[in-house]
Amino acid sequence: MSDDKKGQGFKLTLFALIGLFCQIILVLSVLSPEIFISNMNKELSLMDDVYGREIATQYYDDAKSKSDALVVESGVLNYMRFMFLPDWYIEKRPNNEHPIFKSMFTFVDNAIHNLFLNVEYTLLRINSFKAWVALFILTVIGSIATGTLIRKVKQHGFEYSSPHRLKAGKILILMSLFMLYVFLVLPLTVHPFLFPLVIFIFNVGLVLFIANIIKRV
Repeated sequence: MSDDKKGQGFKLTLFALIGLFCQIILVLSVLSPEIFISNMNKELSLMDDVYGREIATQYYDDAKSKSDALVVESGVLNYMRFMFLPDWYIEKRPNNEHPIFKSMFTFVDNAIHNLFLNVEYTLLRINSFKAWVALFILTVIGSIATGTLIRKVKQHGFEYSSPHRLKAGKILILMSLFMLYVFLVLPLTVHPFLFPLVIFIFNVGLVLFIANIIKRV
């Protein structure tokens, strides 16, 4: 029992550390637009190689238009600027404030714009994942059928369901979903082929989980 608690504590700690790492990278991307833009350009290049220039451009244009609608046209960007920046800075009026204040507000203004660039980046990732949705649906159907068939064989035979494999299936499913979340929001270069890897891990976990559900007598 204590080993199970230790194992659960280790997994929770690991997930928390990965989540903290993602938040740190997100903050760094907001404060350092050069890193963010460089990673985005690299990923667009990888998308060109995987999907083709036309589809990659279509994904980018769609992400940009949706980002503009969510951030600019909705007024959220202007609201954030009016909340954190003084009127004289927004209206570009001359002022008698110390130059350090202008530098500080310029930094804040850039951080606001970079934060909303992350929205565009996430939408681009979502579009990239959409290319694999058909594969995801087909493999999930196949995994459900395979897991169910294996379970039926066990029900009519002498093989017992394994609680360890059931637990491993749960872990793989949760791990794949967490990986998908990280790949969608992490502002680092993510190769498009990592999405089918997540799908593969999810389906392995799904087969293990369904095949090892405790059979009824």
